[in-house]
Amino acid sequence: MKKYNNYEKPTCWRTTTARGLAGLMVLFSCGCTTAQEGVSATPNIEQAPATTAALEPTREVEVQPAPPIEGVELKAPASNKLVSVDLTRDDGEVWGAIRRGFAIPDVNGAAVKSQTNIWLRHRGSLEAMLQDSEPYIYYIAKECEKRSLPTELALIPFIESKFNPHARSSSSAAGLWQFIPSTGQHFKLKQNEWVDERRDLVASTRAALDYFTYLYEMYGDWQLALISFNWGEGSVAKAIQKAQDAGREPILRNLDLPAETAAYVPKLQALKNIISAPKQYRVSLPDVPNAPYFVAIKRKSDLDLRELAKMTGLKLEEFRQLNPGLKQPVLVASQSQTLLVPIDKADEIKSSLKNYKPPTRKPGRSYKVRKGDTIGGIAHKLKVSVHSLMAANGLKKHSVLHVGMDLTVPGSASRTDWNG
Repeated sequence: MKKYNNYEKPTCWRTTTARGLAGLMVLFSCGCTTAQEGVSATPNIEQAPATTAALEPTREVEVQPAPPIEGVELKAPASNKLVSVDLTRDDGEVWGAIRRGFAIPDVNGAAVKSQTNIWLRHRGSLEAMLQDSEPYIYYIAKECEKRSLPTELALIPFIESKFNPHARSSSSAAGLWQFIPSTGQHFKLKQNEWVDERRDLVASTRAALDYFTYLYEMYGDWQLALISFNWGEGSVAKAIQKAQDAGREPILRNLDLPAETAAYVPKLQALKNIISAPKQYRVSLPDVPNAPYFVAIKRKSDLDLRELAKMTGLKLEEFRQLNPGLKQPVLVASQSQTLLVPIDKADEIKSSLKNYKPPTRKPGRSYKVRKGDTIGGIAHKLKVSVHSLMAANGLKKHSVLHVGMDLTVPGSASRTDWNG
């Protein structure tokens, strides 16, 4: 993910923007994975026919079709109708519900075939990855439905992180959606010694869908939105300008893209095709119910998950699986007040919490930055070292404080990791 400086959360994704290409050129890069710089690759992809045998849509799609991939227009379409999808209809399993929400125009060609072969060459790993998505994918697809976004977006974590919320890249991108630290901060994802919301299922999904909404509003085209999510809209804007300066039509196949970015749309299409027709590709989709996997329990006091695991007889890993944003097996109320738990064990956990006594040792305090505050001044005021204050909040030497920012003040709580 590239550096991002001027994101503004859109009020509604369906609004046709007037930003256009002129506004696009002034934006900074901020993609959600780090594509290799300077490596150009032109994907051999074509617009699929209006009817594709591999896809069996079971509902009407009310979205304005994007232009063919060979002729992408750099403006929003005249009409932005919403995708009409209902994930609550009982399909028995989540994959059928996701298929009903597919709305991004299909592409095909050699690049898609190549990516399909790559997925199928590692069929066992693919099926394991599909199984690993069970705790999370219904929630993400449901969030897409709430925003009337295409459910193809629920497949993006397969590409970004293999649906591993603990995944971390060499560029420090983390979580299902692979946000780097600076972009996470722009999307208000808290990162300190207690939590990293880039790994938090709910917070990171909110940020990712906010970002996709913003990108689609900018382009009016999902293919450009997808490659911008990967590479950054600033980088895509430069590639468009370069094509125009060379007298080439600014369409996707004429853009000089890094190899990773060039493969992004074909890779998503290949996965979409496999999920649409698993028998055709001899892939076994796991039996994932079309129903919530977890529920949220609200807490106003601190909670040691090691103690809760002992009280309930559950494995600590079960709590970690659904709460990957917690950097330690402790829910610190000043940092997070929501615990996700398996829905089939929620009643047992709630019952145990009635007898739970919060830790007597107080965890780190919280401090809200005021106008004129400095790191040194805050540290002096609260009688902690500058080093410990910076370390607790993931701050660097040249980090800038913003009014209203919540800082964790190192306290007396003993720190440990999930294996401690």
